[in-house]
Amino acid sequence: RQQHYPNIEIIYLDNDSSDNTFNVAKNALGQSHIPYQIFSNPESKGISDNFNFLYQHSSGEYILPLSTDDWLTPDSIEEKINYFQHHPEFGMVYSSCYMFHYENQETEICPKKHKFKEGWVLEELLKEYFVSTTGYVIKKSTIEAVGTFDENSPLEDWDMCIRIAEKFPIGRLNKELAYYGIKTGVNISSNYNYMLDGYDYIAKKYAHYDEIAETKKLIALEKVYHYATYEPSFKTLLFIFKNCRLNFFYFKQAGKTILGILQKALQPLPDDLLNRSDVYRY
Repeated sequence: RQQHYPNIEIIYLDNDSSDNTFNVAKNALGQSHIPYQIFSNPESKGISDNFNFLYQHSSGEYILPLSTDDWLTPDSIEEKINYFQHHPEFGMVYSSCYMFHYENQETEICPKKHKFKEGWVLEELLKEYFVSTTGYVIKKSTIEAVGTFDENSPLEDWDMCIRIAEKFPIGRLNKELAYYGIKTGVNISSNYNYMLDGYDYIAKKYAHYDEIAETKKLIALEKVYHYATYEPSFKTLLFIFKNCRLNFFYFKQAGKTILGILQKALQPLPDDLLNRSDVYRY
């Protein structure tokens, strides 16, 4: 309702929520005086499935995917449409964003803003995912050219950006035009196993590019850190030695893993386990 740009249609999809979200959304949309369509999934589906469903029901020239815990600054859409009007050859445009922490209500500027790039950025995107996709806008003609979201990819936004970068330059606005909501334990980016699966998928899908070697190095670093920190075991130690590089990081993670294994071994058994008759005690 606060957008300066007036020509908007909202396509809303409730992903089988278990509370009153659907009715709240329906009432808000009905009072917004903005053209809208509203749908509800009978069962929860993945992000790509939902985005593709919404895309298929859209009629606009531009597409802006947005989760309901994120939101836009009032000038967000206007700025991005103006960008396309001055740069019609670009396939998508993104901007920096604010990071809003729900727990303490604090706001910060996206910390990776200094990494943002624009233009023909395929090589850079294969090495590292630097795009802020909160409030990014994709031309409908771009999606028609590269295909819809990959429903098998855990990191559907990175995958989409790579496919766009193969055929189009990508634009960037150097200002904060959206808010990314952060909730502890809720954001997918905090789910390490999910993210690692996503990295693996990207590395395999785009293995034909030489630049993907940088992503494979990142995957190894992420895995070593994650397993050493959260899953210390002899299996983790073997993984670290197999991927070892002669630097302080790997030695530190190996030491952390050994310490974790020792701490696990020295932990006393819980009382309820000690009292069970089927547990052998030595």
